[in-house]
Amino acid sequence: MGNYTENALLIDGGTLYGASRGLGRGAPRDGAACDIRSWSFSTGEGAGEGPGAGGGEDAAPTLADAFAKAVREVPIEDGTSLALPPGILVPRVLSLPATDAESLASMVRLKMEELAPVSGDDLEVAYEALGATESATRVFAVAVPIRTLDALAADLEASGLAVTRIDSALLCEWRSISRHEESARPEGGDGGAPDARGLFVAALPSGRFDLFAADESGLLFARSLGEPAAGEDLRREITLSLLDIASEHPGFAPDRLAFVAPDGTDPQFADAASEAAGIPAETIREGDLTPYVESALDREGEGGCIDIVPPAWREDEEATRRKRHFTYGAIAAVAVWAVIFGVMTYIPRSIAGDTAAARREIAAMMPQFSEVAELRTRVRLIQSYEDRTLSVLEMLRRLCSEMPDGMTLATFAYEKTDDGTTSGRRGPGGIRATGDAADADSILRLKNALDEAGPFQPARIKGPTMDGQRRRFKFELDWRFREGGE
Repeated sequence: MGNYTENALLIDGGTLYGASRGLGRGAPRDGAACDIRSWSFSTGEGAGEGPGAGGGEDAAPTLADAFAKAVREVPIEDGTSLALPPGILVPRVLSLPATDAESLASMVRLKMEELAPVSGDDLEVAYEALGATESATRVFAVAVPIRTLDALAADLEASGLAVTRIDSALLCEWRSISRHEESARPEGGDGGAPDARGLFVAALPSGRFDLFAADESGLLFARSLGEPAAGEDLRREITLSLLDIASEHPGFAPDRLAFVAPDGTDPQFADAASEAAGIPAETIREGDLTPYVESALDREGEGGCIDIVPPAWREDEEATRRKRHFTYGAIAAVAVWAVIFGVMTYIPRSIAGDTAAARREIAAMMPQFSEVAELRTRVRLIQSYEDRTLSVLEMLRRLCSEMPDGMTLATFAYEKTDDGTTSGRRGPGGIRATGDAADADSILRLKNALDEAGPFQPARIKGPTMDGQRRRFKFELDWRFREGGE
């Protein structure tokens, strides 16, 4: 089993950060060492218009140069994710009515088209679900002008870097902050969201400040505050943001302010944040948090993360992959043909002689073969009478031992076959169980436990479905024995 490397990049101001982690196949991601590097580049005067802007006439490295260094030094061979800052992306936390995925995507696009500085036809939109109730869904959405992505594509092509997913740097920051909050919570406290009704002001090394607001259910507001030159500028931006929060979430009243900052941050900014919020600021050292780029790397192992890679990029990548596979296939076909030609031309005579000699030897030993085969048949027959590993009681014992607490078994059916047919059905035998559980996760844990530990093929599952009256999840699991038992 070989090793592989996970990579992630994150842009903050004029610095490209990179994180890489080497893992063995099947090795746990938690606790694995993470290598973090950084490369500076010139943003130019037009940096706010996109990652490809600027450059000037001097010899300062560009973003494409920083990408090229990352490819060489990390190294990056199979592509990487790239987290873009709010100066490039337009971020927004939206609370929308609960609906199906297609309708939700349409609502997100409409909302972001209202906020973005360009028309909808010139805009790429993506979102990530943060949480949902029966009546509402909260999402983190981003929009970016297509011309900005075109500039980024030019830098990526010039550097030879392949990007598999475009993430939001704001979400990477929030992951680091929320994980710090969870680790700081007293043992036995509630998991999930940070402390109720909290404001978090994060100062970044680039000079940018970001604001997050969270309640008991998680993140409800995220915004970049720009690069304030003085505490008064920061106070004004936070005050405007609090007005936005009050209009979108009238019942939100923060009872905690955390100021996350690297060492050496001017204290006037923490004082300004405290003055704007009307709450004493609790300072959290940035060094105590998981590095933001490492959080970007951790998000690679999670499903449902935001991805704003344009479809055209994926189509180009797929076309390139198809061409490469065709070339490799053609080379392999020619090599196979050459081998077959050699075999068909030069080896048959040698094989014919060897075959004749082998037949003579086999014929001389056939009586002994027959005697051994008959003895083995008898041994297998005796063993089959004594084998209880697939008995109904053993299967029921295994099922009950793996059942999580709170699960009720309603029916248990057992089918055992020796000749490939059972109860009029073709195929291997197995067990079938129905019942109900307090939550859907326990059903999946039971399925996974028997899939891994039992003599079964992966189970077929029906459900879980919610019993509206009993408020429990009903299920039906069907395991078939593997061929040859265990």
